[in-house]
Amino acid sequence: RWRWEGVSLRNVLHAGTSFGRQYAPGDLVGPARHFVQRELAALMAGQRWTTTLAWDFERRRPALTAKPSDLFGVILLQAAIEVDRGHGLRRCQACRRWFRPRHRADQATCSDTCRTRVYRARQGQARQLHAQGKGVREIAAELESDLKTVRKWIGREKDKGKGKGS
Repeated sequence: RWRWEGVSLRNVLHAGTSFGRQYAPGDLVGPARHFVQRELAALMAGQRWTTTLAWDFERRRPALTAKPSDLFGVILLQAAIEVDRGHGLRRCQACRRWFRPRHRADQATCSDTCRTRVYRARQGQARQLHAQGKGVREIAAELESDLKTVRKWIGREKDKGKGKGS
């Protein structure tokens, strides 16, 4: 049974409590994260854990490790690690699927295929804007790209009609 069954959002965000005063009016993410952390901590407190100081061969130093006693403990530990890291999930700009960034903090796509799709869409958008009469500087500003890249994208469109022997 989950502890938050029957708890209303009004009670959680009540401005008269110290909890409610920590967050600005209209902020729903902060209180939600706080609430999840609090509930996760309460669930973890009821678990049996084995903690040891073991050698981490990758980092070449000791590391504190926690070993849950059952599957529910493993699930709670994974959830706690995600909350602790604070990275969370993102929605891919191309396919709109949820993914966990793996390569860069500002990663916007879930795969190389989607990254290529977004890049080609930006190229096409640059060509469309150019065909509408917009200048290179305007296009670069709108697409948040540099002038050299936009010139290259527009130049490729002009060269498409030419063959190798032209």
